[in-house]
Amino acid sequence: MGSHLARAEATAFLTQVLDRGLRITPLSDPDRLHTNQFNAFKRLQVRVEKGGQS
Repeated sequence: MGSHLARAEATAFLTQVLDRGLRITPLSDPDRLHTNQFNAFKRLQVRVEKGGQS
């Protein structure tokens, strides 16, 4: 159930980002978390801006 919930949350978040016309830009390379179970971002600095229509 955890992975399904995470996917649903990510989909809802990204849908809202697109609907609101926001632009997310990374400011640096991510700090990665490497384990035997998953490869994830530990930290990723971003800038969120109101984007214009391109």
